[in-house]
Amino acid sequence: MRNDESGIIYYAGGIQHLTDARYFAARNFDWIGLQVDDTDPDSLKISEAKAIKEWIEGPSIAIEPGFVDSEELEFLIKEIKPAGILLDMASFQVQNHSIAMPRFQIVNDQTLGYVDQHTFEPQKINWIVSADLVAPLRQRIEKDSILLDIKEMHLDSILEFLKSGLVQGIFCTGEMEMATGIKSYDRLNDLLDKLEELGFKNE
Repeated sequence: MRNDESGIIYYAGGIQHLTDARYFAARNFDWIGLQVDDTDPDSLKISEAKAIKEWIEGPSIAIEPGFVDSEELEFLIKEIKPAGILLDMASFQVQNHSIAMPRFQIVNDQTLGYVDQHTFEPQKINWIVSADLVAPLRQRIEKDSILLDIKEMHLDSILEFLKSGLVQGIFCTGEMEMATGIKSYDRLNDLLDKLEELGFKNE
């Protein structure tokens, strides 16, 4: 699902807690990605992913299975019934799997560009989109939506990549806990508010 006004996808990924899922749902994100792996203690169990999916209203739910083979992937899809899937760019064993749902892949600023040394300023690094670096992505764009991981990126750099047309949306993750059960979303709120003010709205 794309935002009607800006044409970009708002995707929150790596979700392992209901707190983060509720935050991004309240921010009207298009997608929430649940990191699922029954064998990984740092990921959601299938039962936990299904519970969060039931609690959340609004965003479409994607799964993020990491490194799995086609059989394991089919099992996760059958159990959780997601609306989409985020594929690790290195998971070649499932890249050509026939998945009849929206597919997402993540890139970051270093995947797509390089630092413009001529316009470097303190606390601000300008990234230039490099055609050579993005060329390999063009073949994937036809079947996968490419999301820009905006973690620790400056607003100007985010806008540079969004305007380039080489990415279809942004990828955000939840915040670390300040204390047990307590999180601050001040940094994310500030960044998302600025994107909305510039016309990249998600409502």
